[in-house]
Amino acid sequence: MHKYHFHRAVFAVYALTGALAVLFLSAGVKSVAGLIRFPDNYLFNLIGSIALCWLVTGHREVVILRKIARHTRQKAAFAYSYTGRLIRFTVRRAARSLAALFTIKPFNNPQTEP
Repeated sequence: MHKYHFHRAVFAVYALTGALAVLFLSAGVKSVAGLIRFPDNYLFNLIGSIALCWLVTGHREVVILRKIARHTRQKAAFAYSYTGRLIRFTVRRAARSLAALFTIKPFNNPQTEP
């Protein structure tokens, strides 16, 4: 069995890009909430780090990323196969119980014609 691994520099670039993305999103949430003024340089730093990720990604990293995506998809499908039915029935039951709160009487007006 072949063991796949990232080059250390590529992993460092991906980690830096992830950290910048988290910083960008947290600053965006804070600026929408009105706590801070959004720093524009975060956007340009994030674009630059994404471009650097694009440059350093080689064939080995693409193979690993595809393997991670396939593994994640398989795990999600396996988890859904057990809980999919239960979630569906739980949502239906909750929707039916809430339906009594939103009763709509479309013809609530008195009749004016014979």
